[in-house]
Amino acid sequence: MGRYDQYSDEELIVRLREGETEISDYLMEKYKEFVRKKARAMFLIGGETDDLIQEGMIGLFKAIQNYQADKETSFRTFASLCIDRQLYSAVQNSNRQKHQPLNSYVSLSDENESDHLEDPGQKIRKHLLLIRKYKNSGTRDHESFKSDGE
Repeated sequence: MGRYDQYSDEELIVRLREGETEISDYLMEKYKEFVRKKARAMFLIGGETDDLIQEGMIGLFKAIQNYQADKETSFRTFASLCIDRQLYSAVQNSNRQKHQPLNSYVSLSDENESDHLEDPGQKIRKHLLLIRKYKNSGTRDHESFKSDGE
């Protein structure tokens, strides 16, 4: 790693653009701990810290690819912004409730052997119909709303 230590990040980006592709690996390694610190400060629903670190490394990679020295900001500042945006985007996507009903599906009836042979789409439709009947009935007695054939 010491080979590039005497150069600024901005100088390294210029050299990277001139064809020294190993500089990309050097910068990824140099900023790895920076990414880890940012990732540890966040929480990803349904994920682990390693998932956030990976997202942060994607943000760092994008920073390396897209940095423009003529925009009068340091590479570190630009990288920080790219990493933060990637992390926030990952957290925001994990917080979406869009797929929660499918991911947390719980059967309303006792399962039996024939349920395993049933088409999953048909099973979901049947349970959604039961839920609608249950909500529209105003009663809380779920036993009276078993579907036909159960």
